[in-house]
Amino acid sequence: MKKIFFLTIAIALFFQSCMKELGNYEYTDVNKIVIDSIKTFYTIEQYTVPNITPVISQTIEKDESNLSFFWTLETSAGLDTLCKNKSFNCELYIPPGDYYSILFVIDKKTGLYSKVRFSIRVVSAIGEGLMVLSKKSGSNEAALTYFSTSNRVIKYPSFIGTDPVNIYYVRKGASTVPLVHVMCKDNLGGIVINPTTLTKFYNFKDFFYIPLTVVNPQSYTNVWTQYKTLPSVYGSSYYSANYAEYVCNDNKVHIRYAYGANQRMDAPFLAPDDLGYFASPFIVGTYNGPSVFIYDEKNSRFLEATSITSNRLTKVKIKSTTPRVPFDPHNMGMKLKVLHADWGLSVGSNMRIYYIMKDTDNNKNYYVEVLTTNLNFAPSKIYELNIPIDSKTKFGCSVITPAFYYSDKNKIYSFDVEVKSSVLRETLPENEEITSMFVEQHVQKDPTTNKDYYDHLRLYVGVKGAAVNGNDGSIYIYKINNDNTLTLLESKKNFSGEIVSFAWKR
Repeated sequence: MKKIFFLTIAIALFFQSCMKELGNYEYTDVNKIVIDSIKTFYTIEQYTVPNITPVISQTIEKDESNLSFFWTLETSAGLDTLCKNKSFNCELYIPPGDYYSILFVIDKKTGLYSKVRFSIRVVSAIGEGLMVLSKKSGSNEAALTYFSTSNRVIKYPSFIGTDPVNIYYVRKGASTVPLVHVMCKDNLGGIVINPTTLTKFYNFKDFFYIPLTVVNPQSYTNVWTQYKTLPSVYGSSYYSANYAEYVCNDNKVHIRYAYGANQRMDAPFLAPDDLGYFASPFIVGTYNGPSVFIYDEKNSRFLEATSITSNRLTKVKIKSTTPRVPFDPHNMGMKLKVLHADWGLSVGSNMRIYYIMKDTDNNKNYYVEVLTTNLNFAPSKIYELNIPIDSKTKFGCSVITPAFYYSDKNKIYSFDVEVKSSVLRETLPENEEITSMFVEQHVQKDPTTNKDYYDHLRLYVGVKGAAVNGNDGSIYIYKINNDNTLTLLESKKNFSGEIVSFAWKR
């Protein structure tokens, strides 16, 4: 057997030695690409341009017209392309975190490529600042622009929704993360986003433990909003954890407790009786309870949620232990609709809620003032407002003086609720119309002092005017002084479409 085996090998070698040489041994040099000057690690701020430029050398080609560049990001699903220029000069939108990136440099003539892998750490660029909800120019699509206190401008890069309604910043809860509600009147209700990264958590309609029957987001409040009326405790309490918050959707109110199931909104509250209720969107949060004050426009009465263990609202008990004689709109036979409501100036231990209301029977407008302390709620003042108010009028309430601000086309007025008089404060250009107003505390250096508190109240005014580069939305930022005058601090002109709403991110 061994002989046969060796004979077979010998025959094979014989025939192999007799074969004609057919191989081609002419070699062609290929263009080699060398990538240099890329570091192994970069720290990059989110929403900035990294401006990383490689040094490229080639063994044959004399210029770089034959090259394609792909800056990519490693993800669990594969590679995402971040930029296709030689320099990484595209804005970096990815959330803060640690990543690996690969630069591919491809020779378009041969298909051969070189690559270099490096690490990037993306850090947040979102600190305190103003969030502006608007419409995109020439459409009904929502747009979100963030202005940081360091003058950085960031536009939310993705689709939000259509027919924008409101924007709210939600502080961190006892066991919940901070959020931003961007509400839209569409089938998804807008979105809920991460305020640290400006990235989407989920659609608004998915923010509810029990799915909504009707998606119609209107407003948001939480139990700590009352503290902005109290300068002496502003620094400690207003920045503390938020433990109960409320959303008004389709004129029904939902609660999210900080320790609640799934950390989402619960089912809507039930009425206290068989009369039902139709909640005004102007719900006011207070730490009494926890509680939220609701005006029932169907039955002309005040309701509140006093307990997290019950899903039924209660009728507010009108107390008489206040400096003024209280009243109940329901007993007065008035059918009032809320045009605006917010906290006003506190007086000693009595904190005031300012309501601007319309009697739908006689079409007259009224100022209603509510005094509230712990376990005490008293509508204690009502009188007719003889000022021009229509569907386009916007309002903002001061917490350092007994006054509110209102708009009339391109004019801003203050109204002193004690002396019942209005004063023209600002006249904007004739071709501008006020579309939004918002009063909020500005960033503070020392939030525990009254002086600092009184010095940092801001009135934000959104206007629609003549378009520049297709944008007709602008804003004015005023300091509110303790005599109700306004000092213009800055304006941001023609950066978007119609301004809808504001929120201050802390």
